[in-house]
Amino acid sequence: MNIKSSARASLFLLPLMIGCGVLLPRTDGFTAQSESATGSSDAEDAAGNLETDLDDRDPPEDICEAYPNKLTDISGMWVYYGSTTPEYVPLTAAEQQAVVGLGFGANQPANCSGTLVKSEWVLTAQHCTNSTPANNTYVLFGPDDRNPDLRVQVAEVIAHPSHDMALLRLTQKPADSIDVTPIPVWTGDFSNSDPGRIMEQAGYGRTESGSGEGRRFVAEVLHGFEDNGNLHVVNGEGQHGVCFGDSGGPSMLVTDAGHVAVAGVLSWGDPSCVGYDRYARTDRFKSWIEQHMGPLEEELGPRSCDDLPETGRCDTNQERVYRCVDDVLEVEVCSQGTYCGFDASNNRWDCVTADEDACEGLTFQGECAANGDLAWCEEGVIRERPCGQCGERCAWQSALIGNACEEDPCQGITYEGYCNGETVVWCENGDTLRERDCAAQSESCRYLGEETGYACAPSCGGDLDYLGFCDGAVLKWCDRQGRSRERDCADRGERCDWVSDTVGYNCVD
Repeated sequence: MNIKSSARASLFLLPLMIGCGVLLPRTDGFTAQSESATGSSDAEDAAGNLETDLDDRDPPEDICEAYPNKLTDISGMWVYYGSTTPEYVPLTAAEQQAVVGLGFGANQPANCSGTLVKSEWVLTAQHCTNSTPANNTYVLFGPDDRNPDLRVQVAEVIAHPSHDMALLRLTQKPADSIDVTPIPVWTGDFSNSDPGRIMEQAGYGRTESGSGEGRRFVAEVLHGFEDNGNLHVVNGEGQHGVCFGDSGGPSMLVTDAGHVAVAGVLSWGDPSCVGYDRYARTDRFKSWIEQHMGPLEEELGPRSCDDLPETGRCDTNQERVYRCVDDVLEVEVCSQGTYCGFDASNNRWDCVTADEDACEGLTFQGECAANGDLAWCEEGVIRERPCGQCGERCAWQSALIGNACEEDPCQGITYEGYCNGETVVWCENGDTLRERDCAAQSESCRYLGEETGYACAPSCGGDLDYLGFCDGAVLKWCDRQGRSRERDCADRGERCDWVSDTVGYNCVD
């Protein structure tokens, strides 16, 4: 139901708390009805008599045309809302073939995912191997798991005894039949400064269409670590992510040497498929992997950097600079006291101090100001756009784009809403405009605090509202249930006075 109700859980506790003396002052969270200011009639007359040449001037420029607009085309950056090719890590076509599906039966499509990490070894999740014997498990290569380029039977399953990770030894080397290059297990280690860097996820899971559509990739930001550090967490930001069938698939990163490696195995994800997803960290289990598979493969390089601008790029946490040097990807890790910012003297993104940063800490991801305006750094120049004045809102798009102005489906109206006569109007879930006729249910449109905003509620009649007024030392107001209330502040050694737009009048010291 999309009915905006004033009956929040806190409302049911309110009478009890007052009766027990727990909540003597009126609750806050209520704002005043704005009063129209009336200016001096003499001033209006004087303004009306001013002689100007405004009519002869050129019309003002369209502010929304005059101000820059940040790129927001992320149609290829949305595996749930993912893409058929990597969005962030530079994988060759042969390396993309190393992202595999697991079919449980000779002719079955993928029900789990994994990664070819060595010539005849696949890394996946332990829970994907629980119910099917090795000889009935098949590794599927190619973008379409229903029509794979190659299907290889599993010879042996080695499951980790206590964590969600497993190794599959294949009956043959896939590279003998197709062009495939393993993506090695990362030889490095995560640190507490890594949250914020971008990870690339992949798998054969369900997409936004409700069914699997083959191999997909999606870039997400590293959120942090859980389970005593055994899991790393990526954030789909409510827009994209892994889903059912992606279990066992890889979470990949660009290493500090500019290579690509597998840093995690999908253990479990948010049921919404666009939330937080948990990966078993390979850096925590390298010794176990090497015990069964042998030495880890060397991380492959050098990497192509065709997609990088000449000025380079920052990782989203500003800990690293990515640049193209002699057509090879180079990564610089910023030392303590520096971060990735724009160095105007060299006209490129670099590790800089605050004094050297041409954009004063801003990156391309940008930020939304308190007034809703957008600011971001574009090649050493701070760009700004007044989203609200253009009928837009400033909002986070993705780890790749950052913040941007986007069309505002609620036309500037928030969840707090407003009263249009006796009709309450508000924005539901940030994307749907709602309204409700309060008079039709014998109620009035009233403001009921920051948590609820405007809503239909009983009225006390007349001009008495929750903000109330002072009758000498006596506070008078209309409560949420439409009852006229009063309190003598002097009895408590206090006075009645205005507090704020969210509280109204109250007894104060």
